[in-house]
Amino acid sequence: MTKCINKDKQEQPIMTLANISFAYNPEKVILDTISFQLTTNEIIAILGPSGCGKTTLLRVIGGLLTPLRGRIYFQENIGDKNYAQTGFVFQKPVLLPWSTLENNMNLPAELLGCQIPHERINELLTLVGLWNDRDKYPDELSGGMQARAAVVRALAYHPQVLLLDEPFGALDQVTRDYLNIEVWRIFQRMNTAAIIVTHSISEAVFLADRVLIMGNNAKIEHQIVTSDLSPTEGERLYSSQEFVSRVSEIRSLMGRNYD
Repeated sequence: MTKCINKDKQEQPIMTLANISFAYNPEKVILDTISFQLTTNEIIAILGPSGCGKTTLLRVIGGLLTPLRGRIYFQENIGDKNYAQTGFVFQKPVLLPWSTLENNMNLPAELLGCQIPHERINELLTLVGLWNDRDKYPDELSGGMQARAAVVRALAYHPQVLLLDEPFGALDQVTRDYLNIEVWRIFQRMNTAAIIVTHSISEAVFLADRVLIMGNNAKIEHQIVTSDLSPTEGERLYSSQEFVSRVSEIRSLMGRNYD
């Protein structure tokens, strides 16, 4: 039913997690020897119950938290500065309310001590249909517009890996489905590898080439290949028999109701 990931992708990992462990205190292990690889242009979704460590794992990959044990290797290694190789999209858009959309696009670069070329900002805002809104302030933008801006802003300085932590969780389902199609289109256009944390099984199956399921034991318990389902079908994919079957398969593995 599922097809294997392209062999060339398997031979060219752009990021490798090797036995990553993390704990806030000795009595509560959050991540226990997590290992996997991310390949060129691959999208991985991470599912799991609340509190299982999904967001913590994303923050460790992004360099916001330091693992107790294990290493993260990037194809183009720049020491241990994970943040210079990853773009992060948080659960909220994190747009500065006193700054225009165009100026907000430069925020991550400013934190890294650099400047995004005007042409790059133009390209990204045009890609998501926001160039005409560049002079607006965040409170003049809809939730969907803010979410699109947050995604392309994280791509502004060409990170190797885009990390997304439930970026559409606060949006209504119609807007969320639309943005899933938009984000997949962005991934393909920008040739971006990504890891997305979500509570939505359908979102994970729609966007990802692989779905990793974390359990309450601080480990990855299951891996499901979904690269044979093509989001090029857009909304039609959601009603296809293969899509529904894959969602049901994952829900069964997780042992509880999701979506």
